[in-house]
Amino acid sequence: MKIKIVLLIGIILLFAACSGADITSEIYLVDMEELANDDEMTTNILVALPISSQDNCEERTQRYQGIFRKSTGFKNMKFVRCYKDGYSDLAEYKLEVPMRMVDPYTTTMQGTFEIIRHDDSASNARKLYIRSNPIALCNLDDLMQDDFTNHWM
Repeated sequence: MKIKIVLLIGIILLFAACSGADITSEIYLVDMEELANDDEMTTNILVALPISSQDNCEERTQRYQGIFRKSTGFKNMKFVRCYKDGYSDLAEYKLEVPMRMVDPYTTTMQGTFEIIRHDDSASNARKLYIRSNPIALCNLDDLMQDDFTNHWM
């Protein structure tokens, strides 16, 4: 039986940037159980970014794609859809994220986000970590702020 945990990494303000970027992912416990040492799986995270209206979907998504191509770690973002959520119009993108079974204290990070399963032998506990790369997030933040400033000022 697949037990689903929906991780709402909530409204993360990409380090006080990207006002209202909503990042979500679904992780299946059965997938985390199947991870073994030196194994790697992937899952998708969904990133919803604001657009001014559904009418501007194509224009805004093209501008976001240009920003992603310049960024560190977001080059592989794929457009999913534009949609309305309450009073907000959003463009949704997906990014493939690695899931690994490693010691998060002794391994370097891969990519912009990653999900780590760590079986701690000292405490006999299984832990799940979600790591993000602050440099990549700040880089994206700077590019988005530059885009906003150049386009609207």
